[in-house]
Amino acid sequence: MKPTMPGSSHKAFTLIEMLIVVLAIVLLALLAVPMWTDPGPKPARVVCMNNLKQIAVGFMLYASDNSNQLPWQVSSPTHATEIYSKLTPYLKQPKTFICPADKTKRLAQADYSNLSNSNLSYFASLDASFTLTPSPVKILFAGDRHLASANKPVNPGFLSITNAGVMSWTRELHFGEDASEIGVLLFMDGHSEAMKSQPLQTKLQQQGLVANQLMIP
Repeated sequence: MKPTMPGSSHKAFTLIEMLIVVLAIVLLALLAVPMWTDPGPKPARVVCMNNLKQIAVGFMLYASDNSNQLPWQVSSPTHATEIYSKLTPYLKQPKTFICPADKTKRLAQADYSNLSNSNLSYFASLDASFTLTPSPVKILFAGDRHLASANKPVNPGFLSITNAGVMSWTRELHFGEDASEIGVLLFMDGHSEAMKSQPLQTKLQQQGLVANQLMIP
């Protein structure tokens, strides 16, 4: 970070402020692209990736208003609804929280008065913070909920994954042309990636943690 000079009226950007600026530019670009491209329906996976990018902005805005802390650092959540309800002042569209391929979920009311796990498609990583050693491009923020541990679908609630644990995706939400399971992950720099199960395992191990702690809706 570049320090300010004595007597200067300019203030150096914090990491969160820089990330918010970058994410805002990305979202503006996403909003502008459909004006010049085919207006037809987007694949569910693309919508899902864009949803997660907007959720990243919500997390950043929340942190900016809460001393650089994320929802799980302010209070200990017992279910995913407690996390995502903190983002509702910043994300006005309930559909942002649902992957269009997730047929078991339904939209929350416009005022979020009935928000529950039944309105959420994305897990949150309780390890994400602005003090982790890896670069923000590697730090896991959130992702599709259809995870499997040792080939068994995970249950809603708290999930702790050791590096020795074998994680994969189920076929509940996305799958590729070769019928492989696919899911989407969101990272702290605001980018999202669609990937198969093997890259998923690698991304979890790159967190540099003894165990990854996730909250599944």
